[in-house]
Amino acid sequence: MPSGTPQELQSFIDTLRRWEIGVVDELQDYTNVICKAVLEVFIKLENEAKKEGKSFAVPYLRDNFIRILDNYHAEVKWCHKGHVPTYEEYMSVARKTSTFEQLIAMSFLGMRTVTGIEAFEWLKANPRILIAADLIGRMMDDIVSHEFEQMREHCPSSVGCYMKEHNLSDKETLEKFEKKLEDAWKDINEECMRPTTIDRDILMRPLNIARVSYLFYKHGDGYTHPTCIKDDIHALFIDPVPI
Repeated sequence: MPSGTPQELQSFIDTLRRWEIGVVDELQDYTNVICKAVLEVFIKLENEAKKEGKSFAVPYLRDNFIRILDNYHAEVKWCHKGHVPTYEEYMSVARKTSTFEQLIAMSFLGMRTVTGIEAFEWLKANPRILIAADLIGRMMDDIVSHEFEQMREHCPSSVGCYMKEHNLSDKETLEKFEKKLEDAWKDINEECMRPTTIDRDILMRPLNIARVSYLFYKHGDGYTHPTCIKDDIHALFIDPVPI
């Protein structure tokens, strides 16, 4: 989660919305450097998109990036105010800070099968498979990291919000979350199996990113502490299954 103040982040977001490298100098603090770096990345993305004949994708990528900043900003304001939202209020923001939508949209640029604007419109419509993947990523992350995060200044997690709202213990909350995760995987399976006009290669993006979440968080916070997934990496690259 960004560590700036709400005011710093608001200025940063307002400047980025203009998407002009010339206005960055209006920022007088450390956000000036970050803003320039972001704009330079997007200039490179725009150049790559032109090469692939996908210039239409750039506005979607920009909008996705601004949306995730808006949601990070909401989390920062909760943290500074000491506000504990309801579970649904929290998830409406925190599902998006999983960054899955942004990563999937970026991946479309390199996919030969994605040739038109339809894939980006589909993603923007918040399809059921994306909602399920977001939930899996956010919930598995929160389950393994919420105790450590609350030892420092941090916004509440889905676990803490659910516990407070429903007056449940940690154990009872985790049992509820296991059912929610099971339902999310069912949603992903159904979306992958039912007839659809969306190319299967596109559907594989949210499916695979949910799989990555499971790998990283099934034994602990493997994103923060990679030793948690050491055995999986070893099995994949050192002792692969012979074919």
